[in-house]
Amino acid sequence: MSAALALGLLGLAVLDAANPGTILACLLLLLTPSPLARTAAFVAGTYAAYAGGGLLVYLGLDAVLRPLLDRPAVRVGALAALAVALVLAGVHLWRTPPSGRGTVLPERWLRPGPAAVFGVLWTASDLPTALPLLVAVERLSAAGTPLPLVVVALAGYTLVYVAPLLLLLGLAARRGERARVALDRLRARLARPRRQRRRGRRLLAGLLVAAGALVAGWAAAGA
Repeated sequence: MSAALALGLLGLAVLDAANPGTILACLLLLLTPSPLARTAAFVAGTYAAYAGGGLLVYLGLDAVLRPLLDRPAVRVGALAALAVALVLAGVHLWRTPPSGRGTVLPERWLRPGPAAVFGVLWTASDLPTALPLLVAVERLSAAGTPLPLVVVALAGYTLVYVAPLLLLLGLAARRGERARVALDRLRARLARPRRQRRRGRRLLAGLLVAAGALVAGWAAAGA
């Protein structure tokens, strides 16, 4: 592997690491009680899914899925199903009043195992839009990189990708009580009055319905 290729992959990984969705998910887990074990499991799941997803793309998964998605009936059907799901989710959110108390997750959902599965599923849903990763895989393929080096390169790439998550986890572990106080303060800010939560839910419901309408338009255009 040339130095230019290695530097290019590093730049793509740094760009990819600025993923607000994954960082926000990590922060939300850190806001739960005794968060270190489940957050570490989430980061591990994220790492495994991203590195594994990149390797699958390199091995030709894209070549298998693309002919299927290029069929108009399959593409339109998938978009229509997504549009219906978005609209139904928006209507349900609009019609369901917010609870008078904060959301309480079942204890079994907060165990490290489910947190790792959450990391895998969250990351897998993000893979189709992970443009920097796709570009990195394409460059590795175009350079004729041997598979063992591809595995090493993707492992290093993914380590950079999860570096912000590891930093947050490390700060929470090292700062101890001070980190807990800061997280509790943030948790209190997020616990808004019921009226504000209702406005936020209705805004989110409207956005979901609008997104569903937009996706329906794409489906109609592709039909």
